[in-house]
Amino acid sequence: MADTKLTITVPGVHRDRVLNAIAAEKGYPGTGTKVAFAKTWIIGEIRRVVARHEVEAKTPDEQKIKNDVDLISFT
Repeated sequence: MADTKLTITVPGVHRDRVLNAIAAEKGYPGTGTKVAFAKTWIIGEIRRVVARHEVEAKTPDEQKIKNDVDLISFT
């Protein structure tokens, strides 16, 4: 199965506004870039949603699901 690319474009005039909000709300530690922090946070959110959905759908092995989701390679 082919990879699917999901791209989010933030208009330049709103870039700092969006990044500053994510940084403030989600605990940006001040190291690395805010863009890298936001990307890491978004990937974490996707993983949490997938795992929660599959667990709530009564998939048998919750820990296996969480481990499998952690192995999804996002770029």
